Amino acid sequence: MPTEFNNINWDYTDLVSYLNTNLGCVHFAALTIKIAQALFGKHIANHSDCAKEAVLVTFYKQGPKYYNKFHKRLQDNPNASIVPGEGSRVAMQRSRIIKALNNQQ
Repeated sequence: MPTEFNNINWDYTDLVSYLNTNLGCVHFAALTIKIAQALFGKHIANHSDCAKEAVLVTFYKQGPKYYNKFHKRLQDNPNASIVPGEGSRVAMQRSRIIKALNNQQ
């Protein structure tokens, strides 16, 4: 944990202020995606990179309810596969995003 985190009280106001910064937003997004990777990892291992990203983005946008819905489907059908939701929009724009990132280097 960065040392500057120790100097903050981290009440609700501090947390909201941090999340409203670029660093806080990226930090939150990275942690959320890491959680999604842990939850869905084995279920998306054979998906294309594009489909994996769509699932991860859908989790980022929907949160635990997305996983809970999938988990319930798994209980009903152990062979169920995860289907990306609104994260698919990112997949459709993947090449544009990669091109933009490459142009920044």
